[in-house]
Amino acid sequence: MPRLAAISRYLGEHSIDLGLADDRSLPYDTRLQFWRLFNRSWIGVISRNWLMSGGGMTVAQGPTSLTRQQLEEMAELVISLSDNVQRYGLVDYEVGVWEEHILEGMS
Repeated sequence: MPRLAAISRYLGEHSIDLGLADDRSLPYDTRLQFWRLFNRSWIGVISRNWLMSGGGMTVAQGPTSLTRQQLEEMAELVISLSDNVQRYGLVDYEVGVWEEHILEGMS
């Protein structure tokens, strides 16, 4: 999770520099593939925690599970990232952060 958080923070600040916001820097298919992988990484972390909790809406227990505080911090990070890239049309579309979908998995 620390790496995903660091990547998310970096994307919030550098998505334009990385060419992730328009077709002039990177082809659409490349950007689509990147954002799918990024979003699926977030969903994977959340799903793993959900499965470890027995499929309930409680926080999982165990050495690799996330605490309620960590889940709240993750949600804040996703919201912050989305706020930063929204001006480029990179929220809740195929190309961009799947904010709504990720946050639904945390509730």
